[in-house]
Amino acid sequence: MDSRQLLTTTMARSYARLRARVEGLTDEEFFWQPRPDSWTIYEDMPGHWTYHYAIPEPDPAPLTTIGWQLVHLGTTKLMYHEWAYGDARLTFPQIEIPSDAAGALQLLERGQTMLANDLRATPDAQLDEPRKTNWGDLWPAWRIFTTMSDHDAFHGGVIGYLRDLYYWSSPKGRRFGRGFPPTTPRRRQGASGSTRPRR
Repeated sequence: MDSRQLLTTTMARSYARLRARVEGLTDEEFFWQPRPDSWTIYEDMPGHWTYHYAIPEPDPAPLTTIGWQLVHLGTTKLMYHEWAYGDARLTFPQIEIPSDAAGALQLLERGQTMLANDLRATPDAQLDEPRKTNWGDLWPAWRIFTTMSDHDAFHGGVIGYLRDLYYWSSPKGRRFGRGFPPTTPRRRQGASGSTRPRR
């Protein structure tokens, strides 16, 4: 297996695990706040949606909604593609932010498709060549893809935890008591055929 094949496999597996963790996601889960004043997406003017963000990031980092996590993943994929392989003009405020779970999943899929196509078009010999980032650094091309794989793995874990927390905070979860929740669409078998907790 050459380097590009390894990157392709790693990125595809990380993304598949992420998508499994958002299967059956509802708008209620998407907007649920684990505590008041969690970072989320919101309508700042009629018809225009945005999300909480700050540079530098607050310490400690705020809790977020699943919606915030998904929008962060999708917009980051678009920006990495844009600056490493696109016109290097797009900024985060220019990205149209979706207003529901379905739109966020479409944004996520759009960004993943762009990055997968970028990698497919990059010969193995060019993976060490420099590529732009939106903050000004130059990275070897392979680092774009390993970073996106790691990003999916990290935030997918956060989303899995938030979905579990949402379930156990709901009346249904509290009635069920200790142990694992019953099988639901979001706990279906993964690609390997085994049913595992998302964490």
